[in-house]
Amino acid sequence: MARIGVFLLLCLAQWLGGGDALFFKFKAGESKCFIELLRKDEVMLITYKSPDQNALPSDLEQQKTHESAILRVTEQEGKQIFEGQADVEGRFAFTALTDGTHNFCWSLHG
Repeated sequence: MARIGVFLLLCLAQWLGGGDALFFKFKAGESKCFIELLRKDEVMLITYKSPDQNALPSDLEQQKTHESAILRVTEQEGKQIFEGQADVEGRFAFTALTDGTHNFCWSLHG
């Protein structure tokens, strides 16, 4: 029953324009990129789970070499407007600076 409840909530969110859900995997050396049309000052909230990786260390020096997923967002002109290192699960939020298409690219770091 829990699976049906989650499925219905996702459908309801899409019907109301509340968002989309994606599931994907990628390996070291690969990137998975998506394109989204955003308007200036639009706030993007990305909730993610990355269960195949180890938890992000609290020590900043250890984070530099830790293998984890990285999200980079660039505007259509190629200017990077966001970069975040993913933990096992969490959220990223940022505001679009311009109207237009934005590239969301996930890759492995570490």
